[in-house]
Amino acid sequence: KGSAATIGVPKLVQIAKIVECSAKASELEDLEENFATMEVILQRIELYTEQQQ
Repeated sequence: KGSAATIGVPKLVQIAKIVECSAKASELEDLEENFATMEVILQRIELYTEQQQ
């Protein structure tokens, strides 16, 4: 489980940066859409980390 976490961290940092950039780039109206996208991303991260374990 420890090794899966180490593999996941750089990916998480990368995703966080992408989300941050897209949030800054988009208008406030698109915030709800961004949250929906983040939920999908988080679900994919969970699936990814489960597969790595």
